[in-house]
Amino acid sequence: MDEIPVNPLEVMARKRALMSHLRQELIPHVNAILGYSEMMLEDAESSGRSDEAKGMGQLRTLGKRMLSTINTHLGSTKTGTIRLDFNVEKLCERLSSEMRQPVDEIISACSELLDAGRRSAQSDLNGDLLKVRQSGDNLRIICDGMVELARDWFTRSLKEPVYQAAPDDEVSAGRKNEKGSILVVEGNDVNRELLSRQLEREGHNLTSVSGGAEALQLLLKRKLDLVLLDLVTSDMSGLELLQRLKSDVETADIPVIMISSLDEVDSVVRCIDMGAEDYLVKPFNTILLRARTGAALERNACAIRKRIISGN
Repeated sequence: MDEIPVNPLEVMARKRALMSHLRQELIPHVNAILGYSEMMLEDAESSGRSDEAKGMGQLRTLGKRMLSTINTHLGSTKTGTIRLDFNVEKLCERLSSEMRQPVDEIISACSELLDAGRRSAQSDLNGDLLKVRQSGDNLRIICDGMVELARDWFTRSLKEPVYQAAPDDEVSAGRKNEKGSILVVEGNDVNRELLSRQLEREGHNLTSVSGGAEALQLLLKRKLDLVLLDLVTSDMSGLELLQRLKSDVETADIPVIMISSLDEVDSVVRCIDMGAEDYLVKPFNTILLRARTGAALERNACAIRKRIISGN
């Protein structure tokens, strides 16, 4: 096995990259739990089903608890908690230990809610509950193997250049009312459906794909108002797709909002430099998601009106 590099700066760089890698493994599942539980909570409250609303509120609380645990141990530029003076295995043991209880509670709560739904013949939420349960199962698998996951990644990373990436997100102002046609490019099936449904609830016309090649083909055929692009797609990096979109005269004017599970500043700057309109970090704050997409659509609509007036 390769020895860990003795250069302290190299060790720190790889530890920082490992923290980003672990966030990428965990956050999509936490995002799904928070997103689906919030939508189900809204539906239950609007229908007057107080018992269901209580259960969905419990799922959301557990999701927020897990997010807080991840930010505590893996760092968040918003909270200023990034630390690199840690032992990799001990970090993973602590994180896994603190995650396991809320994960088990989520799985148990989903099972109870599914059983209650079957007994009461109110099965309209069962599909979303199953997605939350699936995300809980995935998190349990990651927690059980987190030490090995981190050790393997750290060993493999010694043979590769240090990965420098990750974004931060600052809350922006209010909600816009502009509606439009939006393309979601997201490699994770559950997160892709969640994001699409959240935006459809705001009245937008949604199309979603998992890969960059399919997105490029679609954008050359149809005129869309906005692209929400994950840094990780099924067949190419989000940065590669962003570069292709901005270098093609047919797609260069389409605004792109990048999305990611990472939580540092470097990738934000890089994406904005490459032409991205904005950046969002998972799990999404619903108000923030509405504000950012609405603002991007409004700016795009204004730019189109100006071009029409000027005759260009």
